[in-house]
Amino acid sequence: MKKIIIVKTSSLGDVVQSFPVISYLKSIFPNSSISWVITAQLSSIINSHPLIDNTIELSYQGLKSLRKEKFDYLFDLQGNTKSALVTLLAKASVKVGYGKRSVREWPNLLVTDVKIDISKKQNISNFYVSLVREFFKRSTPYVTDSKVLLPISKKQKEEIHSLMKNGSPLNIMVCPHSKWKNKKLSFHTLSEFLSRLSEKYRPTFFLMSGSSQETLENKKLASQLKSPVKYLDKLPIEVWHNFMNEMDLVIAMDSSGLHLCATTSCPTYSIFGPTKASVFKPLGNKHGAFEGVCPFNTNFNKQCPKLRTCETGGCIKNIDPLALWLHFECWIEQQHIF
Repeated sequence: MKKIIIVKTSSLGDVVQSFPVISYLKSIFPNSSISWVITAQLSSIINSHPLIDNTIELSYQGLKSLRKEKFDYLFDLQGNTKSALVTLLAKASVKVGYGKRSVREWPNLLVTDVKIDISKKQNISNFYVSLVREFFKRSTPYVTDSKVLLPISKKQKEEIHSLMKNGSPLNIMVCPHSKWKNKKLSFHTLSEFLSRLSEKYRPTFFLMSGSSQETLENKKLASQLKSPVKYLDKLPIEVWHNFMNEMDLVIAMDSSGLHLCATTSCPTYSIFGPTKASVFKPLGNKHGAFEGVCPFNTNFNKQCPKLRTCETGGCIKNIDPLALWLHFECWIEQQHIF
């Protein structure tokens, strides 16, 4: 039995986008034992994954336990200085990481035995899987439909179904927020877009928030809509995941909510600006995306270098509500979403 360890410590969206690596490894080594190094804040999602055998938290005790294990293969999917420390401490026959043209931070190059350059001009999930595929010299692509539903308690399932009672036949979750302000639509564009959706389809909207400020913004948004609205405030990751699986559609920015939903059976529609939809949009036709245009003609392959500093966020703030709606309507009809 092969023992494999994955080093991908954060963040939620990045971790979820790398889940296809697990399915791919299991297709090569069905009886393998897979461990994953993760921050304590995200350990619950790794603990819940049915194909992961062991969770190692990024802590003093976790690193102590890591030193006691011996692995056949280590894959450093993070590629930065923090993950380099974990990779250095781990005991593995072969340590695999990214080459100098694709690694995120150069110190990571010092701790891997095999360094493979992977093209960044591809979907991010493909980018992660390609490291494993290139190492094992496999020519066949991985199956994109690698769905996994995190287990929850009977009580939590009942709470989800209770919130969905007496709603509309059509249920849409909206995750309008993001860690970065330049990944969020303007209030005007978002409210106009959802108002059109509300008028045509009369869904029940489930508005997701992760803080009290986001809840206030959601209530302001709800005041503009004719459809019923229910508020979801900072759900546990595994409950949020299962809730998404019950939806008819999830609308999100480029955020953890989008990537978490991509591992369920629910379709998504996402809006991009300072990041490339071709890289970060979930794979498959049932996942639609609209990408804004930079008013300053800044070119980038993956993420705008001014994501955190741009004062206007014009690539997403200036999206025309009508253009967004027409694109959405076309996608809905072409893919027969509902």
